[in-house]
Amino acid sequence: MVYAGFAWQGAMLILAFVLYARVRWAFTSRTGDVPRGATHPVQLVLANGAAVLALAVAALHLAHASGSTVGLAAEAAAARNTSAYLVEGSNGVLALLAGVGIVLMVHRIGARRPFWLPLGPTWGARSWPAVPSRRRSAGRTTS
Repeated sequence: MVYAGFAWQGAMLILAFVLYARVRWAFTSRTGDVPRGATHPVQLVLANGAAVLALAVAALHLAHASGSTVGLAAEAAAARNTSAYLVEGSNGVLALLAGVGIVLMVHRIGARRPFWLPLGPTWGARSWPAVPSRRRSAGRTTS
């Protein structure tokens, strides 16, 4: 029950940040209005690399959320419960949002789109605490 409360709190904080970003950065009304700086070519390379990594992480989390045991030790796979599947699923969706959002911002895709649409979910996804439901430390299980 405690983890459900933390998950709810995290989801509401992400929503609050998206709404705050919409109001706070309203002066940058459209994605296409954001000027390209001198480091834009470097930003493109870094954003593409980050997006590839985020999509790989998202795929693994979503696979674990759907029951896959790829990359998990047998004990860890057997110890998963409903909250572990929910955490994996939410981490997968948020990693996907982060990867897509960074590409939308840096490549200026959807130049007429409000800038807060890719900004809010990208920052919100970054702030989500990736907390597994169980941790194994020094041979003992802690919750």
